[in-house]
Amino acid sequence: MSMAHMYGFETQEEAIGVPISQLLLPSDPHNVEYMRKFIHGGYRYFDQESHEVDKFGRPKYFLNNATGFIENGYLIQVWGTQRDITERRLAEEALARSEQYYRSLIEHSTDIVTILDVEGKILYESPSIEKVLGYGVSELVGNNAFEFVHSDDVERIKRLFISLSKIPNTTVTIEYRFRHQDGSWRMMESTGRNLLHEPGVNGIVVNSRDVTERRKAAEELQHNQASLLAIIENTKDSIWSLDANYRIVTINSTFKKSFQQAFDIILEPGMHVLEVIPEDLRGTWQERYDRVLLKGESFTVSDHFEYAGKSQDVDVSFNPIITNDGKITGASVFARDVTERKRIEAAVTRSERYYRALIENALDIITILNVDGTVRYESPSIARIFGFSPDELVGRHITEFVHPDDRERLIETFRQGAASERKVVNEEFRFIHKDGSWRVLEVTGHNMLKDPVVAGIVVNSRDITLRKKAEQALLESEQQYRALVEQSSNPVYVLQHNKVVLVNAAWEELFGYKREEVLNEKFDYMTLIAPESWEVVRERMERRMKGLPVVPKYEMQALTKDGRHVYIDVSVAEITWHNKPAVQGVYYDITQRKRAEAALAAEKEQLAVTLRSIGDGVITTDILGRIVLLNKVAEQLTGWSSDDALGKPIETVFNIVREKTGERVDNPVYGVLKSGSPKELKDHTALIAKDGMQRLISDSAAPILDSENHVIGAVLVFRDITERNKLEQERIKASKLESVGILAGGIAHDFNNILTAILGNLSLMKMVIDKPDEIRKRVNEAEKASMRARDLTQQLLTFSKGGAPVKSAGSIRELIKDSSEFALRGSNISCHYSIASGLWPVEVDQGQISQVIHNLILNAVQAMPEGGKIDVSACNLRVTPAMGLPLQEGTYLQIAITDHGIGIPPEHLQKIFDPYFTTKQKGSGLGLATSYSIIKNHDGFIAVQSELGKQTTFTVYLPAIEREIAVESVRPETELSGAGKILIMDDEEDIRNIMTQMLRRLGYVIVVTSDGREAIDCYTQAKLSEEPFDLVVMDLTIPGGMGGKEAMERLRKFDPDIKAIVISGYSNDPVMSDFRNYGFSGVIPKPFDMATLTKTIKEMLVPAV
Repeated sequence: MSMAHMYGFETQEEAIGVPISQLLLPSDPHNVEYMRKFIHGGYRYFDQESHEVDKFGRPKYFLNNATGFIENGYLIQVWGTQRDITERRLAEEALARSEQYYRSLIEHSTDIVTILDVEGKILYESPSIEKVLGYGVSELVGNNAFEFVHSDDVERIKRLFISLSKIPNTTVTIEYRFRHQDGSWRMMESTGRNLLHEPGVNGIVVNSRDVTERRKAAEELQHNQASLLAIIENTKDSIWSLDANYRIVTINSTFKKSFQQAFDIILEPGMHVLEVIPEDLRGTWQERYDRVLLKGESFTVSDHFEYAGKSQDVDVSFNPIITNDGKITGASVFARDVTERKRIEAAVTRSERYYRALIENALDIITILNVDGTVRYESPSIARIFGFSPDELVGRHITEFVHPDDRERLIETFRQGAASERKVVNEEFRFIHKDGSWRVLEVTGHNMLKDPVVAGIVVNSRDITLRKKAEQALLESEQQYRALVEQSSNPVYVLQHNKVVLVNAAWEELFGYKREEVLNEKFDYMTLIAPESWEVVRERMERRMKGLPVVPKYEMQALTKDGRHVYIDVSVAEITWHNKPAVQGVYYDITQRKRAEAALAAEKEQLAVTLRSIGDGVITTDILGRIVLLNKVAEQLTGWSSDDALGKPIETVFNIVREKTGERVDNPVYGVLKSGSPKELKDHTALIAKDGMQRLISDSAAPILDSENHVIGAVLVFRDITERNKLEQERIKASKLESVGILAGGIAHDFNNILTAILGNLSLMKMVIDKPDEIRKRVNEAEKASMRARDLTQQLLTFSKGGAPVKSAGSIRELIKDSSEFALRGSNISCHYSIASGLWPVEVDQGQISQVIHNLILNAVQAMPEGGKIDVSACNLRVTPAMGLPLQEGTYLQIAITDHGIGIPPEHLQKIFDPYFTTKQKGSGLGLATSYSIIKNHDGFIAVQSELGKQTTFTVYLPAIEREIAVESVRPETELSGAGKILIMDDEEDIRNIMTQMLRRLGYVIVVTSDGREAIDCYTQAKLSEEPFDLVVMDLTIPGGMGGKEAMERLRKFDPDIKAIVISGYSNDPVMSDFRNYGFSGVIPKPFDMATLTKTIKEMLVPAV
């Protein structure tokens, strides 16, 4: 657009000769100042704003750049450029007026400004804290801000706060609950910015506002502010010019940058403008350039661009450059980004519509009163609530409509509100309806007389007439409710805020308390609850407080005033009591029923315990030989579950043959049913399980008789004697080696390294082999032999102060029973268990403790060659110094195993735990020594007491933990294949090679090193080159070099988030049993097979689900 057009002239000729003073407004103070700067600045100025008028006297705003030319001391010419910014200036002024008006209505909710140090301590608090949250500034400064945050929000905010404090200039916005000075919780929206690095601040600046009720207004205000900022920051135009040959003559940096961003082309003078324009736009722009260069037209077009994910609206003005003789020599083009202007216009429109809609559609009545009490504005909702139109009320005094009895109180309230800036909250007055009836209003007023836009008292009113009537009806309803409750024959109570507020006569009779005793404010409701039901009742209370659903019916035990326990069936319902939520409960005394159920359950449990405690398999049948019952041992030995076996013929489940010939044997059950006499199987009878497995058994069958001695079925009792027969055929003899404890560790280490290579190669063979089945069978046998060798090294390590336990926390109740039953298989001895309820969990190596129990039970079995009973007990124990035990004071689990056998001579008691010491024909003498070593490694103690010819008791003490043990989630089975980059460090070349082959076949990228220093260099270089390792696998011990422990210490300093697995043949090293304290994420004892290796790696790289 030419300058002539900017001033409203049709042609340049019309503008030439017009005095500049006619357009410039020389008396405008702004223009006087910028002309003064022009003269004193050497007749130059840049980006100076001028206030002018056009041909028609309309205000115009320009942004000017000018240079004056001096000749003989006189100013002879001024050259410059002008940019018309009238539309932008008018839009900014309109926006400012609109923003000021609406901001004034909502800014009475002032934001809070807080400065915190890196620990969260409050360094500064703005005075607005008192208005918003009720605290004085001095009450908060110096305190930690997290102390006032709701407990459910603290951890989340602390995590964000720590993250914010680590990165300068980071901004975080979060919503949370903050405690008001009156104890209530307010929802706050806070924006924190890390300005710890700013010398003037040295803290984290937090802007907070109460968004409990005004969140929408605040968000809209924030949106308007963002739009306003966008307008201010985008005011530069793009300018360029062309010669008559369409080549670029001049170009400013704004257009150059914009063009490069849009089309990735850097414009330079001399370029043909049509050649650099993208082909899809070239036709449109050639037409425009032709109009200005060929026809001499001046015109403006509007364009919309989409590029680099951005959207832009632009006004483009084209003007010809014409010489004095009328020749067109080129064109000047001005492009203005009007994106923000259009966005601002849309935002203003939305804002005005939004606030107008809020007021005109509000359910409450919004009134603005003048200082004299007359109505200046009334919202349309007045017609719906009171029947008056707004016009009928505007200009009239508010007291004309108030009830005579409320008028003086209203006048006094209005006077106080007008005299101060305090808010009047929840005052109630009666106002007249247009139909003559009276309505009750709840009124909230705010003095905004000093606000330049509002200049009045803003009143929000809510019709609560129906609510007041409901309250009166509720009062009458509660009186009727009391009468019904009192007549009920069942105990009834009402609980509110965990306090009893109502009980009836039946309740008093059940509990023995007088009504005035329990209605006392100091009476604790939990006094009525038996300790056995505390957890249930407290959980229900907590769920109600959190607003979670609660089952309406439940059972509990209660305590009467005289201490009697009563069982109660409780039915509860949520009710309203005196306008507040409460809980009504009805009690049904079920004590007699519970006692009958307990007696029946005890009888059933006794039978079930008896069957579970029997170490033999038990099957019962009916008169036809169909199965009626199987115990757990029978299920294990036959392979049939009880559900599948019930009703089937005995020979289907109890399938027996001759051991050597495989010839079927007559089932003894049918012989018993036929003869009515007990039967026993001959030796060398084998039971074929459902899966085809064959076991040697001994059994006996007997008839089941009714009260008249008639046979109604049979019971079959049998046991697995396979292991017993093997033990009878084999004897383990061991030579006494005084140095076995010293040599075991070193032998196991070397042996394990060899076995690791063997196991790895065997696993690889299994993966790639597709030869005849015989080869695979031999590979499997070799792998099994290697695993047995591994078990041997583990036993040697355990005995030689080795085998440091790999502990996990949990209950060992079932472990004690399972290990005992396993040890008793094939023997003529049974176990009697006395295991206390509520057994404390322990942190132990489950496998090693199972080995101890197994060894002690075997020792007891060997002490009773004629059979008998072993007593196994377990209980919780608090050890004190007075007990004289070689243990630290604390909580322990005590396990006692007592046999009633031959006993141990006094002279042997001191040697009982010595290696290879034994007085029995069976056994190597390592069992008790190994058990002693295991318990010692668990920080426990094992003791023995014996009476010759009577009994022997071994007592084990294990440290216990008094806390809940979290149940680990079960990780689903995953495929062996994987992905990731793994660094392996081991001094044995064979192990490095085999692990590399294993893992590469599964898809991993492998890098190997031979010692810790090499591993550190390799890991750090990979991390710095942004090609880091996902996992490191390191050998613990490197002879003559840096091992995994020292290497891990250094790597953790470099990368605290490193994931690493430690491997070693020295399983007795403390690092192996306590690997997490040394920084490792997992542990694999040598030797290991491929499945163990890949499973552990998967657990490190794949998160649990």
